[in-house]
Amino acid sequence: MSSGSIVVFGSLNMDIVSVVSRLPRRGETVPGSEFYTTPGGKGANQAVACARLGASVQMVGHVGGDNFGRELINSLESDSIGISGIDVVDAGKTGVAMISVDDSGENTIVAVYGANMSFSSDIESRLETALADASVLLLQNEIPIHANVVASRIASALGITVIWDPAPAVDGVSELSGLSTYLTPNQIEAEALSGIEINDIDSAMKACDIILTRYDSIPVITLGEKGVVYASREKRKHVAAMETSVIDTVAAGDAFTGALAVAIAEGLKIDESIRFAVGYGALAVSRKGAQASMGSRKELDDFLKNQAAPET
Repeated sequence: MSSGSIVVFGSLNMDIVSVVSRLPRRGETVPGSEFYTTPGGKGANQAVACARLGASVQMVGHVGGDNFGRELINSLESDSIGISGIDVVDAGKTGVAMISVDDSGENTIVAVYGANMSFSSDIESRLETALADASVLLLQNEIPIHANVVASRIASALGITVIWDPAPAVDGVSELSGLSTYLTPNQIEAEALSGIEINDIDSAMKACDIILTRYDSIPVITLGEKGVVYASREKRKHVAAMETSVIDTVAAGDAFTGALAVAIAEGLKIDESIRFAVGYGALAVSRKGAQASMGSRKELDDFLKNQAAPET
């Protein structure tokens, strides 16, 4: 179990999902085979991942005063996630994400953030309360960047590890330079942060070096089936992906980042933490849905036992 709680400051969305045989081209309509709604949002997804892996979790964020907002809060409570840091914006609308998933598990997402873009007058006090006993703070880019800056500064002053998932790629992220301990971009986000194209492990390593220098944070770049690369001041390393059947890639990055936070909170070394997170991401893509794909600690432990021993 973790030595301190994990605080997630981020988005809560209702995912509106359509399943299609293939994703449409521009201007094209394709028939879908299934439609459903399910709790999501990068912040909430990461909070659920942490909670199901055994961490004590507090969620800080905003929802609208509507049915979606109430449903999202109830869903977090069902995973024993603290909700006292969530503000209900009565006049606002809860964020939504329109997601299309094809037969290969790939997806496209359009998000309308709604209440997530609020910045309540009491947000600093809510963050300070939530962070009082925390060891890790998780951030993403589905809330205002200046809100992330405020949270990072509070956490840094308290000596708390900050993990920033710079997704989706947005302008203004340079404001967080030096305020996060780890960055967890995917390939597209890493290209935006580094300014170079990533097409293989070598170019990903080069992007790591640029991001480390530019943002003074340890980059952990996820590359899907190519695995993960990371770079610190002491070492650079590629960690291979784990074999799994890909059903749905929605929230795979959130599963990875949440698991990374749990491992770091538990005091695992960076190599062990990344392997733990890679395993949880692989487990997630083998299932349908965002939060629905987040497995238990026992499921992850069993999955990792069946994987080849990591290279040293």
